[in-house]
Amino acid sequence: GVSATHGLGRLFGTLAPTGQGPLWSVVMGNNAPEDIYFNPGKGTSWSTNGPTGCRDSGNNPCANTPWNTYDLDGGGPDDVWVVGAGSGLLRYDGKGWQKVTNVFYAASQLDLYAVYSSKKDNLVTVAGVRNNSGSTGRQVQLYNYNRKLDAWFGPVVLYMGPHNSPAYLLDMGGPDYNDLWMVGQKEETSAGSKSIKGWVLKLQ
Repeated sequence: GVSATHGLGRLFGTLAPTGQGPLWSVVMGNNAPEDIYFNPGKGTSWSTNGPTGCRDSGNNPCANTPWNTYDLDGGGPDDVWVVGAGSGLLRYDGKGWQKVTNVFYAASQLDLYAVYSSKKDNLVTVAGVRNNSGSTGRQVQLYNYNRKLDAWFGPVVLYMGPHNSPAYLLDMGGPDYNDLWMVGQKEETSAGSKSIKGWVLKLQ
């Protein structure tokens, strides 16, 4: 069911009492459709049909969005999140996909590269990059969603550097918020020479 002309990126899978549970994957790449593929956990059948999948066409939540998809994560089969450029954020709640909009400061300037969700902690974290002009225009930021309060908080600024400096957080993972790791890259200057270094953070 996956188009041969598109590359799949992130994969998120769940467990069921009898073994493998539902799985989701997103199409990634420049100018790729924002398709979300679903597999029920049995066999090799993948589909973008709603409500569990989403095709970038018609009036679907993932249709005609001005952003590429970058990451996919969730806390269970009724809690799946997709993030992308242009502050792109999609949520699956066990019933269907919905687009989440107008929850970030200066949203049109924010590209989201990583997402982590924990139902145990009732929290969702997204990592994004804002790239404005100036010596501190490049900012790597975190935003947090509190399920109990149904509210977003942030930004928490983790890095500030010059416009277009290659700083990102590209993935997050761990069993819960007591053991959550983030990986990416940032630019460092030593003895007048700039270099790109790997970046590893542990939430405490």
